[in-house]
Amino acid sequence: MAVDIPMRSRRVGPPSSEAVSQQSGGGNSRSTVSSLPTSEATSVHDGDDLHVLIGSFNLATRGPNIETGEIPNLLTWLRPPADSSAAHRVKPDIVVVGFQELVSQFLGARLPLGGSCHGDVSLVEKADTGRLDFLDPWIRLVQDELHNIYGDEGGDASKSGLGRSSIESEEDDLYYEPYLISRMVGLGLILFVRRGSGARHEVEAVWEGDIGTGLLGKYPNKGCVAVGLDLQVIDAQSNRSPVSICFGNSHLGPHEGFEPYEWRNEEVQHIFETLLLEKRAIDSGHHRPHHAHHDPSSSEDSTRIRLLSDFHAVFFFGDLNYRLMGAGVSSSGAWTEFRQSVLRHIDAKEVEELLSMDELSALRDVKKFKPLTGFLEAPITFIPSYKFRGEDSINTSVETNPGSKGTAVSKKTDEPSGLSSPASPKSPSSRTEMPPIPAARRFANNRVPAYCDRIMYRAVDLQLANPLHPAPADTSDDGDSGTSENPIGDAWESARQRTSSAIEPLYYHCAHSVVWSDHKPVAALYALKIDQLLSTPRTRQLTAGQQERMIARSRSQQLRRFREKSMQNTVVQIAVTLTVCVTALALWSVTGVPLPLPGAL
Repeated sequence: MAVDIPMRSRRVGPPSSEAVSQQSGGGNSRSTVSSLPTSEATSVHDGDDLHVLIGSFNLATRGPNIETGEIPNLLTWLRPPADSSAAHRVKPDIVVVGFQELVSQFLGARLPLGGSCHGDVSLVEKADTGRLDFLDPWIRLVQDELHNIYGDEGGDASKSGLGRSSIESEEDDLYYEPYLISRMVGLGLILFVRRGSGARHEVEAVWEGDIGTGLLGKYPNKGCVAVGLDLQVIDAQSNRSPVSICFGNSHLGPHEGFEPYEWRNEEVQHIFETLLLEKRAIDSGHHRPHHAHHDPSSSEDSTRIRLLSDFHAVFFFGDLNYRLMGAGVSSSGAWTEFRQSVLRHIDAKEVEELLSMDELSALRDVKKFKPLTGFLEAPITFIPSYKFRGEDSINTSVETNPGSKGTAVSKKTDEPSGLSSPASPKSPSSRTEMPPIPAARRFANNRVPAYCDRIMYRAVDLQLANPLHPAPADTSDDGDSGTSENPIGDAWESARQRTSSAIEPLYYHCAHSVVWSDHKPVAALYALKIDQLLSTPRTRQLTAGQQERMIARSRSQQLRRFREKSMQNTVVQIAVTLTVCVTALALWSVTGVPLPLPGAL
């Protein structure tokens, strides 16, 4: 049965003066995600906050079929969890969804490596680039669900999604415009901006960049696609604040063990040190953003490139592929025993035990990996997001066919659970209950379950000469660290404290009821405290010469990584050896002088 997916394609302009004067509520109390109050007095009603919703989903190369209704139930992914009452009262200002494994590597190799488009132009015009076709159906599906969740101004977000009429409701003109779309091989990113009721921001500049870290250290089957926005955020008193935000959607190298772990670490460092985002001219069709009230002091007209760390707020997310420590043991018996212990922790819902073995948590919080300086992650309260059996459902709203080895079948439609269709209800309760199916039947046999899909965030002090590696505040020229016994540790903690004061996570969840790939999608909602983000003014400005040197350095580092990884690749080594041998034999036959072969070199 075909499913009608409405799509807005009208041109839009900046929010009206009436729209920007609205605010999302009152209240000033601040709290962390681990202790969000359930009362009405909570910081999520601070009218000066900017709310950002981020989602990440590894699709395992599986695309939707809108004509047949074979589409994932994205509602349970993008909707606030039922136990997050505070988040249900928030409508995000910006929504960013990142996809990994959008297409197969074979198909990706035959496509243009990447493409992007942005601005206040119709979605039809964006798709006309011809390079974003594989993202187009996901744009429609995500936009539709955002309207189901947030389009009913008079209702509760937990009650939306019962129908699609709210999209065209004349009583509420709130909707989400797919403003920026970007793809690099199998990585895709869609950025939606809130329009209509309550919209209170204007896009001043767009930044885009990507980098490949995959095959031979260079090919973009792995890597990061990043976009940035320079915004004018308008508060309830019509005051404007210039804020910059960057979103990096990444897919890092796979596999368990120490060598793949080291490879991922190198990828992260390479991304943060060499990925450059270039400033793009805003393509806004007939409606260009208004700049009449723009503060010239916040502009960097001479700066055309930035690193990921050159924004007030940075979100780094995706299939980061970090595994559990201990999963890389060489003995098959030890590996099986370790996997069984992990499954027992999952069945017992012992999340803290699992996180104590998580590679990324240890790398960021214990080892203090420099590229992750200042980055935090909201508390994880869910079981691992990888690796699940193909159609093994953990949705409590379905029953298991005894003869199908755990494959979930819908009670009403006999379709695999998680596929959305007009006949399949979307029960809010199904997403919060832990399923009774044992972990051994849910997770694939050939991998140890892991927290591969993650979302991290950071608030950057743009006064620092190098926010990626913050210098100790008390270090003098002669190397004396002053009164601090641990200046590096102090700088690390200071960066994390800045993040915690400027960015508040409202929820962080994994939609385990979505059955689509071997990964489960994750999503998080954040409140950005504008006053805290702007507590220190931007002081770093790059001259033309500095920018040229940054570009040259980035290219040099990418080339060096390509050479190093190429020579470490067995296939390349064999190919080089054969080439040298053939060349030596050919010269020998012509000159009669034997040349040394590679083994004798």
